[in-house]
Amino acid sequence: MGQTVSRAEVDMYQAVPAESARVYRDRMFFLLEQVNRYMDLRDDIDRLIGNNPRSRMYDNHRNHAAFMATVFALNNYGLLLAVVPWVYRAYVNQGFMYEYFPVHLGAWRKVLQEHLSRADAEPLVDVYDRLMASHETFIVASREISFLEIPTDSRREEVTARFLEELLRGDSAPCRPGYGPGF
Repeated sequence: MGQTVSRAEVDMYQAVPAESARVYRDRMFFLLEQVNRYMDLRDDIDRLIGNNPRSRMYDNHRNHAAFMATVFALNNYGLLLAVVPWVYRAYVNQGFMYEYFPVHLGAWRKVLQEHLSRADAEPLVDVYDRLMASHETFIVASREISFLEIPTDSRREEVTARFLEELLRGDSAPCRPGYGPGF
């Protein structure tokens, strides 16, 4: 995965029909509730979430549902593949186990199959299957620094440093619009 997602990786994801995306969005909160119930029933859930409060897991599930509704509506799998390693990294850094992610994705898969028509569920489940199949790749990508790097502009860094120096000296003039070159 690395810093950029290849066209070939994105093309592995099939477009979700607009109707399936709409059904997902319209039933999102019900589906979310079912996923939370399913996850709560697991004997190993506290270990999987690193003994974090369940509310942190629920927050992730809610964010996941909203994000996936957007991905499905836009059929933007480049965005999905760029964000997943960041999510892995963010939650693992909070104590979640890598094992949590396929369990979580599997819960969505199960809930979609149980609560949506086959026609609506199938294209959504295909996306979850592909995400689950890419789990090891996401782990590797989440450990890379490069996917989080943002190119810097040395000129902007120089201007920022000068700005901060002026402020630390007590000169508020650089805070005013139009102050000097580069500010």
